[in-house]
Amino acid sequence: MKETRFSIIWFSLSVSLLLLTVAYLGVIYFSHDLQRFSMLFNADSLYLPALLNNLLNENGAYSDWYLPPAPYFFPDLPLYLLAFVLSKNVYIAQFIFAILQGVLVSIALFGLNRLFFSRTQAFLHTVLVLALMYLSVLGQPTIHAIISGHHFGAFVAILMGLFLFARLIQSDGHGLVWSVLLGLLIGLTVASDKLFIVQFVMPLIVTMALLRLFAVVSTQFFFKVFFIAVFGLIIGYLFYYLWVPNPTGFTPNFSIHHLTDNLPLVTTLFHRVITNNYLYSAVFFGFYGILSITLIKALFNKNLKNKGILELSLLIASITSITVLTVAFSDLTIDFRYFIPVFFIPLLLVPLLFIVVPSPSRLNLILPRLSLLLTMIVISFHLWQKRIQPLKADYYPPAVQCFDNFIDTTKAHRGISHYWDAKRTALLSKNKVTIAAYTPHLTTYNWISTSQWQHSRYDFVLVRNKSYPQYQLDPDLIKQYSPKQTIGTFSCGLFDIHYFPQGLYTKPRL
Repeated sequence: MKETRFSIIWFSLSVSLLLLTVAYLGVIYFSHDLQRFSMLFNADSLYLPALLNNLLNENGAYSDWYLPPAPYFFPDLPLYLLAFVLSKNVYIAQFIFAILQGVLVSIALFGLNRLFFSRTQAFLHTVLVLALMYLSVLGQPTIHAIISGHHFGAFVAILMGLFLFARLIQSDGHGLVWSVLLGLLIGLTVASDKLFIVQFVMPLIVTMALLRLFAVVSTQFFFKVFFIAVFGLIIGYLFYYLWVPNPTGFTPNFSIHHLTDNLPLVTTLFHRVITNNYLYSAVFFGFYGILSITLIKALFNKNLKNKGILELSLLIASITSITVLTVAFSDLTIDFRYFIPVFFIPLLLVPLLFIVVPSPSRLNLILPRLSLLLTMIVISFHLWQKRIQPLKADYYPPAVQCFDNFIDTTKAHRGISHYWDAKRTALLSKNKVTIAAYTPHLTTYNWISTSQWQHSRYDFVLVRNKSYPQYQLDPDLIKQYSPKQTIGTFSCGLFDIHYFPQGLYTKPRL
């Protein structure tokens, strides 16, 4: 399967495709042509930008922060820290973060592919699937591959975990370095996102139990991996309690009743994603179909030649099946972000089918190369089509521009709003303002925010016109707490701004 010499031609073509992919991603980002572009700047996505901006530019204190249940310490935080330091601008930092996250995905994929292919083929496969991912063959999910705060970081850790698991298998369980790295990976990721327990740690233990049951691995190897997983969990929870100053926990409930409610929602989600693109549909069903058939045959075949691919395939199957079942039985909101491994694995790991399915070695070389050339043509065509689109140096929505006009007019600098407008408006504004999130009952909404933004007196309140009634602030209630003054109202389309020149208070004054 491996080539006898390094092919400089195909390596150069792979590099060319990689550069085209980066250029394409840059064009659709800076022209705001990316599907669901505004999702990059909603309140959840702006967690890390707001945190770092507060700590680095506002003299904020980390101990004042209320972090989300998944604080995204790894790998999101160091990547975004580098992006933010390099750019000092939220808009540019988001793009740099996307590139850095793509680099991590590429490294993990190349490591996996290199276990089974030559350097040229491994690099070609890696660049090809990365290009297809950014070409949005999945439709809207591409946004999750370039965003922070939506569990894609845990998926990057899964890819790293698959590579470390495969290397541990190759060393017959004797690789101390791989064992330590796997335990550390589990610890850092569990501290960052406990969804990783469902999507990797549990599948890892189940996989090893099945392999031991079918006598594929030794008892010693089983207990070694089990110890690594448990050790990783322990240090993960230890890191979490050491690093999170003000936890905001969410404990999901599991019940058969949730399955009854969730099944139609899960089915609708899968149908929408899978039928969005015929190429992806073929990859999705082909990957899982071949994987299932291979596993059924392999688990009963004691003379299997490549046991490494069996163990890796079983872990992949465990990851996807346990993820779907856990979410389906829970009271979690049925959303794409909880199924990221299920939808991205078939696309990014499709080259492994060349190892699983017996086929002529010449075909295994020709098919990826033809796919590479076709993908280069498609991306080049898309770039040519988008050549007339103006690139924008900033993201400055009309509502935020209107807000800045209000600030310039009134010189106000402190305000309140509901959760979805607070961080977004303050970070995208050209002025130095702080906006604290409040509930409709005028109590502080301590969720992905810092108490530094909270004060006893404010200047204004943003009231969203239509959306999110459960977060809507009541201007009449606010006026009761801040009576006997002339209140100016500025309409900014998305929200109205009520200005209190003599002070806005969130509690009755004595």
